Amino acid sequence: MRVRGRLVAATGALCAVMTLAAPAADLTGVSQGIPHAALRVGVARIDITPDRPLALEGYLDPETRISEGVHDRLYARAIAFASGTRRLVIVSADVSSFAFGPHLQRLISERVGLQPDDILLCATHTHSGPVLSLNPDYPHPANAPYTAALTAQLVDAVGRALGSMAPARMAVGRSTSRVGVSRRSILPDGRVEMAPNPSGVADPEVLVLRVERARGEPIAVLFSYACHSRSLRSPNRLISGDVLGIAEQHVERHLGGSVLAAAFAGASGDVDPERVVDGFDGPKGQVSETERLGQSLGDSVLEALRGSTPVPTAAFAVSTSDIALERRQSPALRRVRVLTAAIGDVGLVATECEVSAEIGIAIKAASPFTHTFVATVCHGWGGYLPATRQYREGGYEVERSPYAPGAAEHLVEEVVGMLRRLSRTR
Repeated sequence: MRVRGRLVAATGALCAVMTLAAPAADLTGVSQGIPHAALRVGVARIDITPDRPLALEGYLDPETRISEGVHDRLYARAIAFASGTRRLVIVSADVSSFAFGPHLQRLISERVGLQPDDILLCATHTHSGPVLSLNPDYPHPANAPYTAALTAQLVDAVGRALGSMAPARMAVGRSTSRVGVSRRSILPDGRVEMAPNPSGVADPEVLVLRVERARGEPIAVLFSYACHSRSLRSPNRLISGDVLGIAEQHVERHLGGSVLAAAFAGASGDVDPERVVDGFDGPKGQVSETERLGQSLGDSVLEALRGSTPVPTAAFAVSTSDIALERRQSPALRRVRVLTAAIGDVGLVATECEVSAEIGIAIKAASPFTHTFVATVCHGWGGYLPATRQYREGGYEVERSPYAPGAAEHLVEEVVGMLRRLSRTR
């Protein structure tokens, strides 16, 4: 099979667990823009930093992990795309997850005049950001008011992005970064420990989308990188966007003006920063490890921008699907929301799961698009999805996953099928 052969050639031994088959053509849920309609883009950025102590998400003890200050600000960045009557607003927010993303999508869509599927909420997955909660008592009394305020801020950001749309063009660039490494270290007795493993599987690609006005002024940079934004362990009590958040601000400082830089967590369920520390303490006058890693990733984004090349934006299409994945200990299937989008020869895959690096590599290798962005922890939080071979090894991601072995192959198969159907609309 041609797709299977191409995937094997691209990913070698990884593909032993990623055999693909093309599903039957089905255009259900595909919305196609008017061919050759001008692409319009609008952007907005809003500060979402909490103004009082509250519980931080990312570890198992949010009710006792209360913030004690702010190291760096948190932001939500909205990018609105339109072609003809088709619209899609992508939001990148410096929070750990949108655990009840569909609820927020409905609220936002009602207030800005969109359909819920026209709004994609993606978390950078910082482990030093606030827990979003609708419960006034858990995990801290300040979290529910923060969530209500954040909802209003997201409505504002999405509305401003839609209101600023104007003709735009795009360019894509790529570079590499070694900030992220596999965190699955195999011990002599065969057990898997969560520790840096530089020889393990990770995806070093930094993929960057540059958006500019028709006259050439840059307005936004979107970048995807497969690395957990958790260089800070549980003892840290300072609010921070961590590696991805610091990279965003590093890029924005270098580009200046009102250019917005939005990060998306790639396939990083089993990838951590090369250094994980307890906090921002360090020698006076020296950059902390977290700052160093974020700035290094930001420099890789800037490198990709310098080498970016224009891409055609003649057609715009979006498709969403609830993919049923087998559970480990239940006959009931777990439905996982996936969005795919295409703008010219650029594809986007967004899933709520924390997928292993091998899954993202397989999707990109089999995609019909020249450039394919993978974003995770979007829509909601679907839990860990390891590669099938990892179930034999065990480890944290496998122990925490609700999915049965083989779910990864099924997800890849379905996602690649969605991308293929979108590619036919170009």
